[in-house]
Amino acid sequence: MSDNNGYYRPYVDGSGSDDEEPISDTEAGISSSEYESDYSSRSLPNGQRPYAPQALFVPPDRADLYRMGGPSLNAKERAEYSEDSEGATFDKSGWDSKKPINYGKTEFKTSFQGSDTIVLIDSLNRDRTAYPQPTRLQLHLPRVYRNVTGINISQIKLLSAFLYFRNNKFNTNFKVWENGRYLANGNSNIIDVRIREGSYAMDSNDGGLLLELMNQMNVTPTFFYYPNDFNDFVNLFAVTGDLSLNFNQPGKYYYDALLQKFYTDPTMDYIVTRYFRSRFAGQSSYTLSQLQVAYYYPVLFEALLDPSEVLNIVLPNDDFAYERIIYNFQGLDDAYVLAVIEANSIELSRYRT
Repeated sequence: MSDNNGYYRPYVDGSGSDDEEPISDTEAGISSSEYESDYSSRSLPNGQRPYAPQALFVPPDRADLYRMGGPSLNAKERAEYSEDSEGATFDKSGWDSKKPINYGKTEFKTSFQGSDTIVLIDSLNRDRTAYPQPTRLQLHLPRVYRNVTGINISQIKLLSAFLYFRNNKFNTNFKVWENGRYLANGNSNIIDVRIREGSYAMDSNDGGLLLELMNQMNVTPTFFYYPNDFNDFVNLFAVTGDLSLNFNQPGKYYYDALLQKFYTDPTMDYIVTRYFRSRFAGQSSYTLSQLQVAYYYPVLFEALLDPSEVLNIVLPNDDFAYERIIYNFQGLDDAYVLAVIEANSIELSRYRT
């Protein structure tokens, strides 16, 4: 490159060029002959030659420059000779050139993010046209499950829809005749043992037929037998107010008809409070109506919960008689319950014995 004075400038400092090497004359578009002709035309005093920096500068060989720097240092040597800005040497304690550099304790950890799905299979919901028998059916899942790692059966109940023991099949009861024992009317004491309707396994575990038979045959009759019925009860209750006079002493088992569950070793207080709020009425005197409720209400309660007896009970012509008597009993002064008792006193006395 040339200017108006004819001087060649190899480069301009601070030009912003990113090149590490200066450009040559050829790259700059200037030939050596042009330069020589330009300066040969000028005369300088005292025989001075014109300033020609490009003639004095000989670029060094790159290989020579590399050799001048010496051989490369390994990691240990670099650590030994390196210095920070303050001139302090690098701490070499515990250095092992063969040990990998620890860049931190960060670990890439993963955790299982699986989820559980519960599927309920009920044979009652099957297509009964395609699958008449509940033991054969096909289940279509609501979605597609991928990456399934396991299938577990958490609960199963087989053939629960089959009621092998039903009253209309006449296989739920049998008679036990106690030889030598008679009722007050002179008839033989024949006990009707009846199991609950449903399906049973053939074992003594909970839900087994053997356990059901044992419970029903050994359960103590709920009500105490009075030869003169209501009159015998009145003479005792009017003095003590003890509602437990209605019941037999607890035996091994007691059957809660409302909860449909057998209880082992029940107490008298437990039995009484199934029907009344407390064992003792707590009054000094009682009216005839209160005595009737005290004697007959537990019998009415059991009769309404007995599928074989409820049809023999005459109830008021309304839709809430059952719930009113079972769940909303108001005590000895309950006029609604008293009306039902008076309408069914003969049947209730028969059922009680």
